[in-house]
Amino acid sequence: MTVCRGIRALLVVLLVLGVTLGGLCAVRSSTATFSSSGTTGVRATTDCTQEWLHVYSQDSDPDGLTGYATRSGSSPTVPAATGLDETIAVHLGGFTDTNNITVNRVVTIQAVPAFPVTGITQITTTAYLVADPASGRQPISGCGFAAVGSTNRKSPVNLTAGQKYQLNLRLRLKKLTPDTLYEPSVQIVVTYSGMAETYYRYELPVKIWNGSGPGPD
Repeated sequence: MTVCRGIRALLVVLLVLGVTLGGLCAVRSSTATFSSSGTTGVRATTDCTQEWLHVYSQDSDPDGLTGYATRSGSSPTVPAATGLDETIAVHLGGFTDTNNITVNRVVTIQAVPAFPVTGITQITTTAYLVADPASGRQPISGCGFAAVGSTNRKSPVNLTAGQKYQLNLRLRLKKLTPDTLYEPSVQIVVTYSGMAETYYRYELPVKIWNGSGPGPD
């Protein structure tokens, strides 16, 4: 994978510079592609998040799966999610001042066919919600994973190699400001047994319009 190879080359340069400067420079790691461990040093991994888990929209689904959530109010109807892995973005469209709206199969997640660390037989995937940064409000009241075709929501879930789940959401817009575009996000965090204070993460930006129609982009 080109991105990962570029990261490996960069890590070699950074490690050599770190030794040469004798600790005068501090190294900060990104949670998406690096990991840190311990209190006396920094350990960078050469794994990328997509070497453990993929996130698919309907257009990028390699299995050709359909039935993904659509953007409410769009005409013609379009899928709510676009992109793949780090490029996934979601626009759920418009909902008018109401609660308990369920939106199923927003995206799917799938563990890779073979994990890059010997002895690992499953990964744990957890969904976290982050509120709209402008208002501090959270229009998503429930978030979790379910087997493809199920309307359940569970987080965390354990996935074996190749296993596929879907992300389901519940929305709560009542008492939020009308005709307002909210932009919360869903973090999908991947861990596995034996990891020490490390994790991998995807961050899915989500747009939700509290009003009629598909809402602004």
